[in-house]
Amino acid sequence: MERIQVETSEDPKITIENMAASLSLKGWDKSEVRVDADGKKSISLREENDTVWISCERDCVVRVPVGSTLEIHTIGSDALVKAVEGEISIEHVAHNLMLKNAGPATIGKVGGNLTAKRIEGDLEIETAAGNVSISDIEGQASIQSVAGNLSAKRVEGDLEVTSAESNVSLADIDGQASLQHVGGNLGLRGMILGIDAVVSGNADLRFDPDTDGSYDIKADGNISCRVSIDASVAAEMTSGASNIRVKTAEMSETIQEEHFQLTLGDGESSLRLDAGGAVEFHSLPGLVELSSSLEFDVDMDEFHGLAEEISQQVSGQIEAQMESLSEHLAGLTANLGDFSNEKAQAAIRRAESKVAAAQRRIEHKMAAAARRAEQQSRHAQRAMRYQKRGRSTAPAGDPVTDEERRMVLEMIQEKKISVEEGEILLAALEGKSPVGSVEATPAVPPTPPIPPIPPIPPLAPLEDPEMVESPEEPETPEEE
Repeated sequence: MERIQVETSEDPKITIENMAASLSLKGWDKSEVRVDADGKKSISLREENDTVWISCERDCVVRVPVGSTLEIHTIGSDALVKAVEGEISIEHVAHNLMLKNAGPATIGKVGGNLTAKRIEGDLEIETAAGNVSISDIEGQASIQSVAGNLSAKRVEGDLEVTSAESNVSLADIDGQASLQHVGGNLGLRGMILGIDAVVSGNADLRFDPDTDGSYDIKADGNISCRVSIDASVAAEMTSGASNIRVKTAEMSETIQEEHFQLTLGDGESSLRLDAGGAVEFHSLPGLVELSSSLEFDVDMDEFHGLAEEISQQVSGQIEAQMESLSEHLAGLTANLGDFSNEKAQAAIRRAESKVAAAQRRIEHKMAAAARRAEQQSRHAQRAMRYQKRGRSTAPAGDPVTDEERRMVLEMIQEKKISVEEGEILLAALEGKSPVGSVEATPAVPPTPPIPPIPPIPPLAPLEDPEMVESPEEPETPEEE
């Protein structure tokens, strides 16, 4: 084992020139850079004017001050970068990359899977040959090319994706989303201020449109869209199969035409659905979960869970491998010792910086919460207006058929909806046209979606089966 260390400031610039094997790089509360490698004379380290250059021929563990700025050129295998608050630039990682609790990051080419969690700033990704999972991004996110699946959750700014060759799962995007090409299916859940997407497969959308938001989805397969009953939206639907199914509080009908327009509430947001197959549009209380009548090649709910599983698998394997390497190289023998007055002052400054960053994050989240509260208030006001106009339920019409009543009862028995939701649904169906009028013309079968490209296989399991990722704890810079 070889170890080299050098003293620096609390925020030096670290340049990783070439790592022939794996890299584990973590921040700590020391004004010092330390490099450990498995082998002798395998480390090259030099320091000048608070800039440190590092190269290594073997698997390598690097510890840097938490405020460091990173410039990483080439990693020959896997890479883990964790607990570094400065700006991060990574040009090329041959295999898998995990970025966690980090500052603003720009990533070039990744030859395997990529996971990025809790990024304090913007995230830019050029290309990834495997799956990509990003979450808790406190800024904008930009991705040029993903060969596998893409999962993006809790992005506090805009999301821009040029090309994703397989499935895409989005949840709670606090900004605008642009997806120029999705090679598989698209799933959308939760909050989003607007979206423009082109999809080769199916699209499954369940969201609450934002006031003045613009939502434009074009899919070669089917589109299923569900919004809440109090949504204020002007919807324009196009079906290449001349099969548009609409269920709202005031109508339930299948339109055997290519185009259909519908306005809910005051029509404050714009929704355009353009499908090569069928279109299904629901506006029901509380985004009630109903079994879709459309044929989908994949279960989108299952896919949303798969995205999380992918992230956990990649994170767990890389974490376990890197932690094992770290323990093998460094052990737990280091002694912190007493801080000098200068180091104590540096620690205080870092703590103050973290408090300021946390305050900024809280203010951002409060602003987002205020927007959501304002939106909910508008929804409540519209619901009250409907109630005053006598439109709290659908207009009186034909009674609910036995078949419809049976389907609702089955959903209640299967616990897909509650008893109260079943009552609301039955009331909404009172204004429906007779079932015979819909079944008289057989529905045109939807266009099957293009099969998504399979993702890159995950990492091989570790030799020690007991070595798995421990539950995540609040991140603090590690000390030895």
